[in-house]
Amino acid sequence: MKSQLILFNALSVVAYLIWLGYHFVKGLSVAFSQASPASGPGDITFLFVIVGIALGGCAIGSFFAPAGLARIIALAPIALLLIGQGFIGYRESANRERIRIQRAAVRSARQKKLVGISRDYVLPEVIPGPGVSPCEASFLTLDRELNVIVRIDVGFESEVSACELGRINGDVLETLQFGAGFEKLYRQYVDPAGKSIFDRYTVRHHPDQDRNYYRLDKYGR
Repeated sequence: MKSQLILFNALSVVAYLIWLGYHFVKGLSVAFSQASPASGPGDITFLFVIVGIALGGCAIGSFFAPAGLARIIALAPIALLLIGQGFIGYRESANRERIRIQRAAVRSARQKKLVGISRDYVLPEVIPGPGVSPCEASFLTLDRELNVIVRIDVGFESEVSACELGRINGDVLETLQFGAGFEKLYRQYVDPAGKSIFDRYTVRHHPDQDRNYYRLDKYGR
């Protein structure tokens, strides 16, 4: 009888250690991948403590309980472990759903903001068409309030990145950027008439501008 209790208690201890080890490795993998954990360590540490205390109490109590009950007490921590794992799974599932809803709300808000930004010059290969979202593109927008041109890049989950391109002064576009590939890159962006900024304006490099004038924060940067 005593040897059976030792075996059953050993099984409970091994199961507990495997459980701890699994969550330890899982926590490390989340940390190294820099992913958002489905359940933070503070949410489940108390479960490990409760089951650990129960494990010690059951191990001691099993040697003082009647024969039939002693076996149940010795294995009871495994049942608690399974209940705890079920609770962790529920919390992770609920947290994943909460994160999904939050991301969907943020993505929807970004897409609504994108709809309000004029797409004055676009890349021909991503002109909206069947199966192509108007938000999934890089384009140039003419800010008619400030009389500037800004490049908008749409990234993961409709995240917007804005970059100052140039200020319009009459028929001259005074650009902040310059380089060998500048014209090659921006000639690809065309308006509905197929004209690029080089067709619409005389482009000149003018780096001594106040970048704050472009007010990129209005685009979500």
